[in-house]
Amino acid sequence: MTSRPALDRLAAMIRAHKIPLATVEKIIAEEQQRIATLAHHEAGHAVAAVVLGGQLRDVTISGDAGRTTVEPDTFPRGREAPIAYAGPWAQARHVAGRRPTLRQVYAAMECHTPATDGGVLCASGGTAAGADVVPLLERCWEAVEAVARTLNRFGRASHADVCSALKLSRDPETRAVELALIRSGRAPGTFRVTPPPR
Repeated sequence: MTSRPALDRLAAMIRAHKIPLATVEKIIAEEQQRIATLAHHEAGHAVAAVVLGGQLRDVTISGDAGRTTVEPDTFPRGREAPIAYAGPWAQARHVAGRRPTLRQVYAAMECHTPATDGGVLCASGGTAAGADVVPLLERCWEAVEAVARTLNRFGRASHADVCSALKLSRDPETRAVELALIRSGRAPGTFRVTPPPR
């Protein structure tokens, strides 16, 4: 969020330099789109990580960077590639407004150093190693968008925010069944799991 003093300073600079309002509106719109794109990228990672069994430590966006951190002891083994692919895919889907082409996903993977999504996918055998997450993301797109809105508004999201967006129960045993149903092909919120009587 932008503070009132920051807005006042911006308004003073616009008046002092006689920047046309149309130019300011264009700059603001481009910045809002950039932040929304980054938020969708991290939301894709976060939703995939939770559905595939991870416990999120934190999801943040700040400036030009975003980060989704999964608790190391809960990171789903063998799921690095799908979780890495989920971010660029969600970013590309947001930008395209529909299911993206592979070229659009590649464009979202800006660089291929080992610490980036492209680096993880390269080390895992390429994009094909992560592409099996696409049907899951399509089923969970409403949750990805909800988490992206949270990130856009607050700059961070928690594990609880992602679980809420996925319409998961608070009960751990029920949640495990709900996540299994989502992984097996059901969309979040289209089923109800009733725990057995205790």
